[in-house]
Amino acid sequence: MTGVTMTAAEALPDGKMPLPMTVEHALQLADWLRQAHEAGRAHGAISPATVTLNGSGAKLIAAPEESGITEYTAPEVQAGEPASPQSDIFSLGALLYHLATGRTPPTSAREAAANSCGDAGLDRIIGKCMAPDPIHRYQSAQKLALELRLLGVSSRGTRAEAPPRWEKVLEQLRSETAACLRGQENQVEELKRSTAEAIVALRQELAASEERALRTDESLRHNSERLDQTVRELAQAGEHFGQVSTAIDTLTRQSAEAADAATASRLELEANMAKQHSKIESALSGIKQTDDLVAWVVEILETLQNSMMER
Repeated sequence: MTGVTMTAAEALPDGKMPLPMTVEHALQLADWLRQAHEAGRAHGAISPATVTLNGSGAKLIAAPEESGITEYTAPEVQAGEPASPQSDIFSLGALLYHLATGRTPPTSAREAAANSCGDAGLDRIIGKCMAPDPIHRYQSAQKLALELRLLGVSSRGTRAEAPPRWEKVLEQLRSETAACLRGQENQVEELKRSTAEAIVALRQELAASEERALRTDESLRHNSERLDQTVRELAQAGEHFGQVSTAIDTLTRQSAEAADAATASRLELEANMAKQHSKIESALSGIKQTDDLVAWVVEILETLQNSMMER
């Protein structure tokens, strides 16, 4: 493959790669994934058709527009969920299995355990990459790359070539580093669980706050309706008060007019009574004069009668 670039599907149609080359190519692909994931992108279609191999190593190429579902696709993506860093890690594990064994990926964890690639460390890495539940996979391509580097260090040269003492030191170092990484991953998973619990609690509190806000809004709406009703009633009362005030003003004006008319009538009556009194006084005076005149006439008649009788 020196100087020639081809896809993994073209380079290894029926064969497999040596373990050191498999680990080196997987490490390069894990670094490519790390950069893509840190940039917020998931590849979503890792397979032999999207990996190129040449003398300088392995690279990921863009997926075809209609790549579809393959045996390298993570179960959750096959179920309809969007691609994610964990689904890319699953696909890389399936590809790593293909490179190491020359066989298509197993369809289950039991099948993977029954078809070892010939190295316990690589079997463990592939098994973790292809865990059915995303939470049990490597949570970052960087962690996967670290374990691949450790595996690459421990797999350089055969056991016959390496001095037993250094082989034991390297194996112990690899085991301790792997244990440290697993401890960190456990801490990360515990942090994720506690974070998820905190998120659930926050969501519940948010839901309760929203419910309280809804009740407050409902109460405010009722109070606003009552206030509007009170304003309408006050407006009606003000309108009625205006009508009553107008009626009072009318009655006051009519009463004043009636009082003025009554005063005028009384004055006119008093004037008429004064005129009638004057007329009565005049009549009485006339009657008195008439009575005096009658008495004088009678007196004259009596005098005349007496004079005639004496004669």
